[in-house]
Amino acid sequence: MDIQLTPEDVKALRIRDKVEAMRGCAIFYETVIVDGREIPNLMMKLRDDTDGKVSLQFDRRFEIDVPQEYAPRVAWMIANSFAVGQGFAYLASLNKDRPFAPEVRGLSSKDLGPKA
Repeated sequence: MDIQLTPEDVKALRIRDKVEAMRGCAIFYETVIVDGREIPNLMMKLRDDTDGKVSLQFDRRFEIDVPQEYAPRVAWMIANSFAVGQGFAYLASLNKDRPFAPEVRGLSSKDLGPKA
């Protein structure tokens, strides 16, 4: 028996794999793993009652239901927001030495040289 998958089927399987990779330990919800890190105060639940949407709960106060295809990106944004709020430059930053790294420098017309 040869099974043929449509491009839509392949896309749905890839999305489901990404959502499955986010799943951590089960409590009431499950912990969320982003970029190999378990994110404190971020929980998820795959909802059967909302057409398979993912419910993301953060800080045990706020919750949003998102389609599975967007869940990894929304979780990434929330995780990075938590990291920045704690003083890190981004989620994978190892220390708080430069919370707004990299530095940005402005250019003036003098820096650009003569007009061509």
